[in-house]
Amino acid sequence: MKAQNHKAVTKGYLLFSAYLAACVIVGVLAYFCYMQTSFIEVNKIFAKTVEYDKIHTRQNELSDKIGDLYQYINQLNTDKNDKMLMEAISNRKQEITLSMKGIDNRDVKIHRQLMGEVDSFLGIKDSIRTAKSEEAQVKKELRQCIDDNKQLTRKMTKGRMSIK
Repeated sequence: MKAQNHKAVTKGYLLFSAYLAACVIVGVLAYFCYMQTSFIEVNKIFAKTVEYDKIHTRQNELSDKIGDLYQYINQLNTDKNDKMLMEAISNRKQEITLSMKGIDNRDVKIHRQLMGEVDSFLGIKDSIRTAKSEEAQVKKELRQCIDDNKQLTRKMTKGRMSIK
């Protein structure tokens, strides 16, 4: 014996099965898309991490080189050979500047600014060194004039000559 609404019940079961299958397919598709997106994002994060690690490593290398340069700068005025030391500082500065060539400006902005300050520092230091050497030369000439004046005065007093 069949129920009177057998067709409606069967049709309802089929409709329910179709909706359930559609929901399962949509759910599986959503999960698959989520997993794909997640996989792509994780790969991009790893790629950026590697890129940022390289940048960080290069920044650390530059910082170490600048630290060494700073040590050379601290040795100025302690040695008698400042000219050679300034040449070494200038060479180190050039090496640092060349090593910054391949790096994006925003990654080494502070390092570039420091190198600009080192340039102005070296210029000022060289001007001071030049002024000191000129001062030493003028002092030497002044001493020579004073000595010449003393000798001339001695000669004049020995000969009892006086010039007014």
